[in-house]
Amino acid sequence: MNIWIEIWMSMVGMMIPAAGIPQAVRLLKRGTSGDISLILYFAIVFCQLNWLWYGFYLSSICIIITNIACLSVSGMILFLCLYYRRKPSPKQVPTIGGSYSPPKNQIPTPPYMVKKENF
Repeated sequence: MNIWIEIWMSMVGMMIPAAGIPQAVRLLKRGTSGDISLILYFAIVFCQLNWLWYGFYLSSICIIITNIACLSVSGMILFLCLYYRRKPSPKQVPTIGGSYSPPKNQIPTPPYMVKKENF
């Protein structure tokens, strides 16, 4: 195969994992993954594993390198999705006895300062 086609397709193929980097950064910053489809990333990782196998079968360095890069980014996103789905977010942490606990930056009003209505 023409070497220039291999080089061009490798560069085009590297755009795919580069497109996933903002998603990974967003996951790391937010610490939640509730709005990301797990089925989509399972399918992407499955397809990239198959393309990687096909690259080894054809002994195509272009396909192998591109899919290793894609698989590393997609695998990291899938791992982060699974990790953050198992870890409760600070808003979902249950309290002992089901009582209300205010956010850490909000000071609760003491009971003696609460106005009582005359009925």
